[in-house]
Order: sequence, then structure tokens, then C-alpha cells
Amino acid sequence: MKDKLFILDGYGLIYRAFFALASRHLTDSNGNNVSAVYGFFRTIFFLEKNYGARRIAVAMDTVEPTHRHKLYPDYKATRDAAPEDLHAQIPIIRDILECLGIPAISVEGYEADDVIGSMAEICRREARSCSLVSADKDLMQLVDENVRMLKPKQGGGFQEIGPEQVLEEKGVRPDQMVDYLALIGDSSDNIRGVEGIGEKTAAALLAKWDNLDSLYKNIDEAAKGVRLLKLKEGKESAYFSRKLVRIVRNLALEDEIASVDNGIVDFAAAAREFRKRNMITFAREAAELAGYNATEIKTRLEVGKSGAPEVNYSPILNREQMDKWGERILESGLVALDTETDNLDPMLANLIGISVSVSEGKAGYLPIKCADCSCMALGEVVDWLNGILVNGRIRVVGQNFKYDLKVLRRVGVRLENAWFDTMIAAWVIDASSPVGMDALCDRYLGFSTIKFDDVVPKGSTFDSVGLKEAVAYAAEDADVTLRLYRVFEKILKSDPKRASIFWEIEMPLLPILTAMEIEGIGLEFSALESYGEELGREIDSVVSEIHNLCGREFNVASPKQLQEVLFQERGLKPGKKTKMGYSTDNTVLMNLAREDPMPEKILFYRSLSKLKSTYVDVLPRLVYPGDGRIHTSYSQVGAATGRLSSNNPNLQNIPVRDENGRRIRRAFRSRDGYTFISVDYSQIELVVLAHMSGDWGLAKAFNDGVDVHVQTAAQLFGVDASDVMDGQRRMAKAVNFGVMYGMSAFRLSNELNISRKEANQFIETYFATYEGIGNFINQAVSDAEADGGTRTLYGRFRPLPGINSRNKVEKAASERAAVNTRIQGTAADIMKKAMIEVNEVLMNRFSRAKMLLQVHDELLIESPIAIVSELKVALKDTMENVVKLTVPLRVSVETGDSWGDIH
Repeated sequence: MKDKLFILDGYGLIYRAFFALASRHLTDSNGNNVSAVYGFFRTIFFLEKNYGARRIAVAMDTVEPTHRHKLYPDYKATRDAAPEDLHAQIPIIRDILECLGIPAISVEGYEADDVIGSMAEICRREARSCSLVSADKDLMQLVDENVRMLKPKQGGGFQEIGPEQVLEEKGVRPDQMVDYLALIGDSSDNIRGVEGIGEKTAAALLAKWDNLDSLYKNIDEAAKGVRLLKLKEGKESAYFSRKLVRIVRNLALEDEIASVDNGIVDFAAAAREFRKRNMITFAREAAELAGYNATEIKTRLEVGKSGAPEVNYSPILNREQMDKWGERILESGLVALDTETDNLDPMLANLIGISVSVSEGKAGYLPIKCADCSCMALGEVVDWLNGILVNGRIRVVGQNFKYDLKVLRRVGVRLENAWFDTMIAAWVIDASSPVGMDALCDRYLGFSTIKFDDVVPKGSTFDSVGLKEAVAYAAEDADVTLRLYRVFEKILKSDPKRASIFWEIEMPLLPILTAMEIEGIGLEFSALESYGEELGREIDSVVSEIHNLCGREFNVASPKQLQEVLFQERGLKPGKKTKMGYSTDNTVLMNLAREDPMPEKILFYRSLSKLKSTYVDVLPRLVYPGDGRIHTSYSQVGAATGRLSSNNPNLQNIPVRDENGRRIRRAFRSRDGYTFISVDYSQIELVVLAHMSGDWGLAKAFNDGVDVHVQTAAQLFGVDASDVMDGQRRMAKAVNFGVMYGMSAFRLSNELNISRKEANQFIETYFATYEGIGNFINQAVSDAEADGGTRTLYGRFRPLPGINSRNKVEKAASERAAVNTRIQGTAADIMKKAMIEVNEVLMNRFSRAKMLLQVHDELLIESPIAIVSELKVALKDTMENVVKLTVPLRVSVETGDSWGDIH
């Protein structure tokens, strides 16, 4: 039997790949969108690796009108035009397919579905196995024992669809699919079908009457009442729709199938094409599929790139070699440095070795632990490094540098001139693309790095690696870091605004964050343990209340059991449906809580359970044995807006305003003789909005010291400010913060539990009151459309690939981001500037006080009690004057022996 034929729905898969990455497009080294290219060829590689696909054809549409357009000029007339950056990828895909030897088959006057149908029919006649790779339900009409569909699944892989799966999914046999589609129509193709006949009704009618002809022959028996009327009125439309949905199966494509059979997928040629386009990950995969071994891949695809010097990596094993490298570093004045360790956590990691590079293509690796060689003692290595790096005379470059700084600091190396972090530079240049070393090397240098998993056996650490392999891997890291530095330095020089963000904000912040993370914060075990017991009892009590309301016991944490209780037993109206049944997420429960007391109890149960499982039970396990303190880690590249993010553990998401969150924060305590000082910017995002929008009313409120939320409430409700009630102020606060971030009337109505009409009125009144804000939002969107992204007040740029998309959902999300980033990103820049200046104040005047945490608009400092009064004044003055805006920055200062005592 001939090999199975795989027929790909070309445009269907291309569109799917493009929009799957709509919120985070992949780009090449020139900033061009390559999401569709990536997703499409990922599918082909997956098919080869998992299905042994070697006989592949791609069915493509043509630009000319098809026979369906001639029959029905409005066919597909309701579809939006494809985005330009998707169109631009089609020629690339065709070129690479040609290299692979995979034909892209199209027939003028027909669609890709007709090409697929005709090829499938030929396979059926020859009793040959055939797989149709597509998510298009129309192709289900082609399925039989020999012809199956491979439908892409969310998250990867395929669902195999045969006759049984068609019946299970649609309620009809494959041979009934044409009539089924004729009845229900297809809004995406502008095919009407029969108005008012949905999927379930169509399936039920065909289950009884088998086909459209039989149905209409027995129409008076088949339907009654309104359904009968709809079917009779829609008869002409049903038969016309059937002509449109029926796939052509008689195109003469025997020669095209023969050409597929005569050829073979040429992965070697594709590897060269991917390499030429700097798509190195795909080049490696294609080379592996072509049968190259690791050495051949390195030789054929990477070494010898134009402009890249031959590599010369060497071990550093004795004092003489250390001294030679020391001389090179001192002569250069700059070194790229990287550490090898045995743990991803820098607070627990042991130093295994250090790699250094001062010129591209040359690097050395100094092992401290190695599987097959004698190594220098750690103390001698530390002395050598301190001798070179002392007084900050050598500029040091790193990738994800904070990790290395913490590891080195813990062994006694005082690296005082952390000059350039290539990961942060890449993020400042393009916050929408990956910033790991492998991705950056692929994108900017045009070759791929040796992978950790290729060097270190699974379950082992780097000290188990032999010297030769260790040098090749580790020295390459330093070399690549230096090369990336050269590239990024030039890019930053060409863009003064990005350069300012990098040199004046991000790099000065790096050592500050390093020191904060090393310092950590104290945690009182007993306080959390006691609260954990209380929480456990409270959770049990809430569960009992829920069971009493229900009249029986069930697993409150089980979505499936919760669906039964809410929607079957209590008869509540379900909302959105998921693969697991009707949703019971928090948004749904909040809406249902208006009708029934149980959803509110379940929400309370979830909030308590999350606090216990996320913080109360976990935080004690994250205390470091060496100092009894929690050491969070801050990422400068974690948020596109520029905000810092906290992880391992995330201390920024502990609830602030409710008592449960305060109880957790009370477990964070200062040292004996010290206390905490919290300095918190008041309503900084609204202050930024007032400044950037130039809105007179909002600015005046801040300058006059008026409560902005009260002023907005007075305008929204048409009352004097003195008569505004707490509930009205709460609503006005939601409007103030929501509207500036693009909150819709629908969402506002849900959040405030008011009608859509009232929400619309609130929004209209808001923009009538603050005209400058509306103008600011419109200008932010307009600027983003022109620039392809948005900037903060200080020039931080965030790319927004979807800002000019014709996909309404994608464009709306990008418009919200254009406004959000200008406001939130500017506030984040101000906070980072404040951290830099506060650090200067602490170092020069209050050296015993330490900055411990940054939580959005708040800094937490641990200070000796004796200097608190003086330090509070200095902190307030510094933070309020870090920048001059048209509206003054205001800082609230509080103290307490625990973090929870402050808020």
C-alpha cells in the first residue's frame, strides 16, 4: 500500500497560527511578524516526528473568484480582510515549502477545500489512507474509513476524527454533513442556511429523516408550529446553501498526487533556507530530521557565519593562566562574565565555575568543581576576581546579570561595576519578544547555542560534566554575552530614548534590586502557623455552611460537582460553557451571587483557600536556613509596562485592604531594634493621568487637595461634594480607574451591579467632565497606530503589533494597552527613579537602613529605631521631589514593627 497522504489546509493552518499568537507576535531580527511562519512549520515538523509524515501536500486558495462567488457574489463578503503582516508571510511560507519539496496546490476557480476534497476522493478510489490536517468542520463531509481528519488541538497535537467522532461531535454521519451545513448555514462564509435552525435541531431532524430531500418530502410530519414555518420559509435557502457547502471532488489532481509520491521531503534543503533566514531553531530541527548528527549541525548551520570569527575557547586551570586572563581583562577594561552553578536559586547555588571573554570568539572557563580535572580553590578564585574587579575599574557585562551578582556576592566577590545586562537591554529594545540567551543568539547573532540538556545528564548538575564539554558550553555563554553586548550597545546608541531608559533607570536599579534580594525580610513562623490554624477552622466552617445550604455534602473544590449543585439542583442559569461543562469561575459566581447566597459563600471559601495554599502554608517553606528570612526575586523584564514583578515568592499580590491579607503581612517582622517604614505614592496613576492628559479639572482637584473620587462622584451623581455618600465614592473610584484603562459599560455594570444604561451614562458624564482625558486616550491610540507601539513619559517603548489589526478583538486589546502603558508605565518609571534616589539617600546618610521590598507604589525600608524620625522626613522629601509634574506627587509614610501594622 502506498504511504499515507497528508493534505494540509494551507490558509486555515496559517490563519490559525497567526491568531494563536495575536497577543504576543513572534518577530524576526528585523522586527517582522513571523508568527504564521513559525506556527505553520511547527505543524509540519510535528506531523513528521509524531506521524511519520513524508508524503505531504498543501492545498491553497487562489486570489481569483471561485465558482461559489460566481454563484453567490456575497459569498464570504462578511469576512474582514487578512492583516497585512499575515499576507507578508505567505511568500516566505511558499519559498520554504518549495525547499522542502512540498507542493502548494491550488486550482483557479476553486477553493482549497475543493482541492482537498478531490485529492481525498482519489485516495478513496485507491483505498489509500489519507489525513486531512485542518480545523474546518466543512471537511467532515469527506471523512470515511480511509479519509480521516487531524484537527489541531488547543495547546498542541491533533484530535483524530473518523466517522465515529463526526457523529459524536455533530450528531450526524459524515455523509449527512452537507445537509447539516445547509440547514445551519455558516455566518463566517455568509451562508444563510435556514434561519432559526441551530446545530441540535438540524442534527435531530437528520437523525430521523436522514437527508434534506426526505426532510422536505415529509415536512408536515417532520415539524410543527414555528419550526415548520421556519423550515418552509427557508427551503429555497437550504437548497441554495447546500450547493455552496458541498465540496467539489472531481478535480483532476492525479498528477499532483503522483508528484508527491515521486518526491520526498527535503529537510536538508529546508535547513539551509531556515538558516539563511536566521530561523536557527527550525534550521536545527530540519537538520536533525535530515539525519545530521550534532557535529554536522554545528558545522553546516552555525560555524562560518559571515562576519563571525572562529571560536577559541580554553580552560583556566592554574595561577599562570589566571594571571594571563587577568592581564587581558585589565588591558581591555571590559569583560563579559558568566557563572556556572548547581542550582537555579542563586541564594542556594554553589559556584561551579566562571567563564570570561574580552573579545568576540575568545573565552576562557575557570572550573571550581569538575568531573575530570584538578581545579583552583574557591578562595583563590575569589581573591583573583576581587583583585581585578576592585573599585569598579573594570566594566562587567552579563546576561540575566542579577543571578550572577547574587552568586558572586555570596562567595565574597564584590563586583562594583555591573555595567551592562544584555537581557535587560534586549527587553528595553523590544519588550514583546523573548529575552533568554538562546532566543537572543538565534535572533541577533544568527547561530544557536549549545543547550544545557545536551551537556548535563538529566538529574545531574554542572560539576558532573567533563572539562572539554564544560569549556565548550560555559565559555560560549561568555562569548555570546559579549557579542550581544556589542550589538545592543549600537542599537541603544541609535535611539536616545531607549538608551536613557536603559542607562539612567534600568542599569542603576540592577545592583539595588540585587542588594534588596540578598537582604530579604524577616518572617515570624509562629504568627503564620497560628493564623494557618485559624484559617483551617474558618474554611471548615464555610464548607459546613455551604453543605447546609445545599442540604448535602459535596466537594466544594470540584468544578464538576459544583456544576451539579448550582445548575441542576439549585436551578441557577449557567453562563459560558467550557470543555468541562458550564463555567464556575469567579466571574460567573459573582453574577450568580445576586440570585442565590451559595455562590458568595463559595467565593469566600476560594479566597480563604487561596490565601492558605498560596501564602500561609508555603511561605514558611521558603525561609532560607542561613538567615531565617524570605528572599523574593524581582524581575525587570517581567511586565511590558515596565513594572517590576516579584516571584519565588510573589510578595506583591498579598491582599492589602482586607483583614486576611493584613494577618499574613503581620508575619513579616523587623529585626530587634529596628522597625519598618513604608513610603507609598498616593494615587500615582491618577496623578500621572492628570499630568499627561493636561485635564484642567483633574489637575485642579489634586492641586487643591480635593478627594478626586469625591469630586468625580459629585459630577456623576449631580450632588454637592459634601453630600457624596461612601457607596457613591466607591462607584466613582471604579470609574476613575476603570475608564482610563478602557473599561467598557458592560464590565462597569457588572462590577458596580448597575444596569448597562447607567454604566453608559456614568462613562459619558465622566468624559464630559474630564474632556482632557478623552482627548488623551484618543491621542494615545492615534500615536500608537502611527508608531506601532506606545511610549511612557520618559520614552520607554512598548511594541503593540495588533494596534493596526483588522481583528477587532486584537485591536481593542492593543488600544487598551496603548493607554494603560502610558499611564502605568510612567508610574513605574517614576517609582524606579525614586528607588534609585532613595538608595542614594540611604547609602550617604542612613547606611544602617535597608530597602527590602517594592510593591507597586510602595517601598518598605527596615530602619534602626533611633533614626526613624529623621529618615521619614528624608524619604518623603526624596520621593515627592523625584520628578516635577504639573500635579504634585504625594507620599504617605507609615511605620510599624510588622508589615501588617502599616496597612
